Amino acid sequence: MLAIVEGGLTCHRQFPSGYHVLYLPYCVFAGSSRAWLFVARHMRGNKRLTHLGVSRRMKIAVKCLPIAVALLTAGCGSPQSPMSQTPTTPNTMTEDSTWNDTTRSDLREALRNHVVGELRLANSDHDEIIQACREVYIEDECPEDEWESFVRFATEELRKADSAHSAAQATWPRETDCDRLDHVEATLRDRGILLWQVSPCCDTCTFGELPDRIDEIDRRYPGFRGNVRGYAFFIDQNMADMLATDTDISVYLAYGWFSQDDSSVAPEVYKQNALGIAREVCDCLREHGFKPNWDGSFSNKIGVSLNWQRRTMLQ
Repeated sequence: MLAIVEGGLTCHRQFPSGYHVLYLPYCVFAGSSRAWLFVARHMRGNKRLTHLGVSRRMKIAVKCLPIAVALLTAGCGSPQSPMSQTPTTPNTMTEDSTWNDTTRSDLREALRNHVVGELRLANSDHDEIIQACREVYIEDECPEDEWESFVRFATEELRKADSAHSAAQATWPRETDCDRLDHVEATLRDRGILLWQVSPCCDTCTFGELPDRIDEIDRRYPGFRGNVRGYAFFIDQNMADMLATDTDISVYLAYGWFSQDDSSVAPEVYKQNALGIAREVCDCLREHGFKPNWDGSFSNKIGVSLNWQRRTMLQ
């Protein structure tokens, strides 16, 4: 197991691959946008779901309360930069809510935002987007006899959003910020640094999956595992929510260093090596035209502002 310690944050944890599952209920309580995804995969036959607002996460959290009590483990919310955006919380029904034209309209608006945000994010295919619409919003928000009509509505909204998205692409520059970010990822990979765009859920969940991610990259690019010496990532928490309204966003990269022989090192040794990785990441970002916002402090993430115009699906 690779020894993983986080840079760019105020806390440091070590998790073996797969152990992020134990932290899921607390991820939900901490407000992580995708933590409930992993819960849902186990509770609902491994079906892929996507983002939901804070109030919807709380409804899932209530369902997971017995698990949370049983596990008695640490949470995984990640500190955010003061410059990061705060997601809007869509109106949701509770057991005491009335199902009427107003709540129908609210649900339609939530579905529109969801399909637009996920389509722009390019991290889920069309079937996955509609599946999330059904399981997160429709089945949880409206009477069963109206489920299919709202699924048809979401499908039509996705068709219209996809058409508008394709038309917008014709106006994009030949090379977008997302294209350049992909070049940064490839350059850093050649230099032994993993850049994980839109990593799952939150910092803790990403840590839990880092070994698996390295294995995945090693399958695509043999030899990577033997050369990797550091990492940087920005999480997908609330990205689709932000992209539903604006493609000009800021992401914040955590970073860290891998001890090549898995040995323990003094905190100061780790810190200096992690800061070295962060400087390399910033240099690479500048090489490709970005202006990273980082003060050189180990306690802060690397901020990057960009126009999220993505033509290809994330991998």
